[in-house]
Amino acid sequence: MNQLKNNQGITLAEMVLAVIISSAVTLGLFYSFAEINIYHRAEQFYEDVAHYGNNVLDNIAYEMKKGKEISFSVQNGHRYIRIKRTRGDQVVYRVLHNGAIHMRETDEDEKAIFPLDSYADNTIDIKIKNFWCDPIPGDPQNPSTSYNKLRESIYDLALDITVLSMHGENRVERDFSFTRRVFAPNRYISIR
Repeated sequence: MNQLKNNQGITLAEMVLAVIISSAVTLGLFYSFAEINIYHRAEQFYEDVAHYGNNVLDNIAYEMKKGKEISFSVQNGHRYIRIKRTRGDQVVYRVLHNGAIHMRETDEDEKAIFPLDSYADNTIDIKIKNFWCDPIPGDPQNPSTSYNKLRESIYDLALDITVLSMHGENRVERDFSFTRRVFAPNRYISIR
């Protein structure tokens, strides 16, 4: 009987202290998990952007290599790359104001290629800063040389993307630049 009187259990103060400590540890774990999840989502999105930029330029470079004529223009604030194919039809690439790169093979079928959307909760967004293609300039002192004609059939293709992400109250910008140097053999053959 004396043993039962000496075993009183834990006091209310000890119970409250244990609940407070376990709650603090649990909240800390949830906060850490949430931060890791946000970081992981951003890194996954950065990887998607890297694949997106490379795939877009690879697609355009392929068309340029196979194309017969290549022209560039800016209309209504949109940049255009027009590639006339050897079979007579053409493909047109352009960047819209919302940052999407579109491809059109006919006047009716314009579609976004490799669409890359922002997250629904607006924590990550993309902006295409630069999308352009220029032929490598030749030597102005010797415009008729074969070397200059070769240079005029080589194009520098560039795509610059900025990813804006929100980490709490912090706004983080990360820039991605993609370039290709494309030789268009049909263009070289046609200007020779």
